[in-house]
Amino acid sequence: MSIPHVVIVGGGITGLSTAYALQRLRQQAGKPLRVTLIEQDDRLGGKVGTVQQDGFLIDTGPDSFLAQKPWAVQLCRELGMEDEIIAPSAHQFFMLIRGKLHAVPHELVSLAPEKPEALWRASFLSFWGKLRASIEGFVPALRGADDESLGAFMRRRFGREFAQKFAEPLMAGVHAGHPDRLSMAAVYPMYWNMEREHGSITRGLLHLRRQRPPDKGTRRASPFVALRYGMGSLIERLARNLNEVDIRLSTTVVGVAPLPDNRLQVLLHEGEPLPAEAVILSTPAYVTAKWLRPFAAEAANLLGEIPYASTAVVSLAYRREAIEHPLDGSGFLVPRGEPFPITGCTWSSSK
Repeated sequence: MSIPHVVIVGGGITGLSTAYALQRLRQQAGKPLRVTLIEQDDRLGGKVGTVQQDGFLIDTGPDSFLAQKPWAVQLCRELGMEDEIIAPSAHQFFMLIRGKLHAVPHELVSLAPEKPEALWRASFLSFWGKLRASIEGFVPALRGADDESLGAFMRRRFGREFAQKFAEPLMAGVHAGHPDRLSMAAVYPMYWNMEREHGSITRGLLHLRRQRPPDKGTRRASPFVALRYGMGSLIERLARNLNEVDIRLSTTVVGVAPLPDNRLQVLLHEGEPLPAEAVILSTPAYVTAKWLRPFAAEAANLLGEIPYASTAVVSLAYRREAIEHPLDGSGFLVPRGEPFPITGCTWSSSK
């Protein structure tokens, strides 16, 4: 009897974490399983990477992850990287509105801060905008809906001004997407479920805070965490732990095709096809759609409808004396409608 074979196409963080999960499941079950991971580039990590240059440690893609979504933190702990998880040292960030930087306390990131004055200190919101956001707990819950866009959810619960000037750049900016095209249930399920279960975000957070152990005067944890040696260190640690996975770099996949025995084969640009009992495609939706169209047209059509945003990360270094601003924060975000060609700026040396 042949050993079951799983092929993973794509060596970014999704493909690598999938391979890691399969390896752990195989070890726990004590059953044989072959896992092959294919990546067309000559390095693993996809959009995640870290370079060291001229004394700087630079993340070439994401530089942190949301602590509210526990899976990345859990993966780091499983890989023995718990001591490398760090929280930002800055207590605030800024919003760039009408050419001026407005300080935002980190407490406001929860949307309904434990101390209401965090909202009322927001200098970029009008009195009426603050008042509307502060009554979120009294806004009736939307019943019977399976999903809603992030933008519509935030406008309905917190009001248009708070949504456009704060919630949308903060929450949609993380995903580089338009707030009216992002699924609230998919990207922020915690907040979506709070309305379903407690009637509002305010009451949902109040319920969580009541369950939290006493603070004992310690500083509240940041909503974001990072890795001491850059996000690329997570990729390196994952790769080192995949000792039972056949990793093939610089290998180009050109398609996937079904076999008569209900298996699949992965077609390569060079070399023989790889037969497998299962194929996991951690590739862009438009690439996956092209491969699936000949035998799974409905799935291909759905994948083809997923929009993508073109983004770029530019890292710049300056001498400290050349910057007049005290840089007393982690950076700034830019709401839609502002006349600037960027969505945000991270002050890495302060963050």
